Amino acid sequence: MAKVAPGNQKIRPFQQRVNEQITKGESVVLQAPTGSGKTRAALEPFVLNLARGRGADTNMPRTCRYAVPMRVLASQFYREFGNLKQLIDQKGYAELTRTYKELKVDFVAQQTGEQPDDPQFEAGLTFCTIDQLLAAFLGLPYSVGPRDTNLKVGGVLGSYLVLDEWHLYPLRALSGTGNRSDIMGARATSLAMLQLIAKEGLGQFVLMTATFSTSLLAGLADLLGAQLDPLGISFFAPSFCHFRNKGGKGQIAMGHARVSP
Repeated sequence: MAKVAPGNQKIRPFQQRVNEQITKGESVVLQAPTGSGKTRAALEPFVLNLARGRGADTNMPRTCRYAVPMRVLASQFYREFGNLKQLIDQKGYAELTRTYKELKVDFVAQQTGEQPDDPQFEAGLTFCTIDQLLAAFLGLPYSVGPRDTNLKVGGVLGSYLVLDEWHLYPLRALSGTGNRSDIMGARATSLAMLQLIAKEGLGQFVLMTATFSTSLLAGLADLLGAQLDPLGISFFAPSFCHFRNKGGKGQIAMGHARVSP
């Protein structure tokens, strides 16, 4: 049996609902308080999918790119989730180890400016900074030579994407003098990336933070082609699921079906 949290910690209702929607092939925008288990909610369906093996009846990607705004967070998550042997059964872990050993790539890796261990995004689970993820998506020669940039694009688009602590991504890029410029920063660029992914059905993602406001939710709904519920609680979209956790209560909206906790 796969598990993301050590011990006998019971999965919370909102984590279970996120797991169900991701397993169905949906993408999720998640708001939940700090310390409530957002990371587990995002990684649980990925780890469970690995444990089911390649014969499972699911189209969920078997690679994941987990992006954060700071190197220290990437290192923290790598230390916490770097040993998948403790998270999935021995048979599944042996299969993954054998496959990635043949590729000469670690299954779990970091990709930051300080720890560039997966420059082409070939690992199964990569904890990276958002600048590395976006450079890969845009095909920029960032940590690799120009001839290898197309590999990085595939390593992003073919994966399950988790964008954590999104509110901390810079809205504007820095100029050469260190001041904010008129060039889109990581927050705006990441939304453009998710907009393309959602519109074209290129993959699955989880966008999460603890600080979404009602006006921000409305903006996200507009950018991602979703419709905001009049109460400002949930989205309606054929291929987009939004969950908002508020004091342990919230709603999930999928297509025209709504499930309350």
